[in-house]
Amino acid sequence: FTYSFAANEVHIHEVYEVRAALEMLAVSLAAERITDEELDALERQVLRESEAEANADEHSLDNIIYIDSSFHDIIYQAAHNQRLVQFVNILQEQLQRFRAASLSRPGRSKTALEEHKQIVEALAERNGELAAKLAKEHIDNAESAMISGMEESIK
Repeated sequence: FTYSFAANEVHIHEVYEVRAALEMLAVSLAAERITDEELDALERQVLRESEAEANADEHSLDNIIYIDSSFHDIIYQAAHNQRLVQFVNILQEQLQRFRAASLSRPGRSKTALEEHKQIVEALAERNGELAAKLAKEHIDNAESAMISGMEESIK
């Protein structure tokens, strides 16, 4: 059982490593290429996320996951790099499963919302370096939330 957890943890870490690299690239490119319309769409998505978080109940997780996924999809599109989008799509099934596990952790969706707000601010300032740093922290925090949830489930 311990081996199985360790093997799963390695797999999860590898996926998150790839996701972090893709997210950092996406926000770096988006900081240079994002249109005003895409930035507006990101800001609207953060508002939706904030409203969903404020009105959250035990039935809200699917909606929060959908909004979170849409937020990231807007960033990938704002990078204006179709190969990047293709690589993200390859990971999509695993990302959705991991996103659900991470966001189901107590307090994680609220923290993710604050992280999203900071990323949007960096993109609005066209600061790719800061956006990449924030994206890496965001993905690292998501991974930590997921791993801690797995550790608690085997206790």
